[in-house]
Amino acid sequence: MKLITGLLLLESFILSLVGGVVGILLHRVLIGFVGPVLQSEFGMNFQLGFISQEELIFMLVLISVCLIISLIPAGLAHKQTLKDGLIPRI
Repeated sequence: MKLITGLLLLESFILSLVGGVVGILLHRVLIGFVGPVLQSEFGMNFQLGFISQEELIFMLVLISVCLIISLIPAGLAHKQTLKDGLIPRI
């Protein structure tokens, strides 16, 4: 049963990591496309650079929170036996 808990935690880790990376990439792409328009229309200047320290801290917090929250279903799955999962509840 510890395998199920580990798999759920691994799934949460992978999903949060991929979600964070996709979010940062999408942010960079949108700033690349919309940045010049915002510069010309509103005078807002956006600089694209490397990932900042704040973004790395945000990613660590995001992954940590996702892992902590995933402990709830992982703990429930660890306690539940296969027999309990196959019994239909009405």
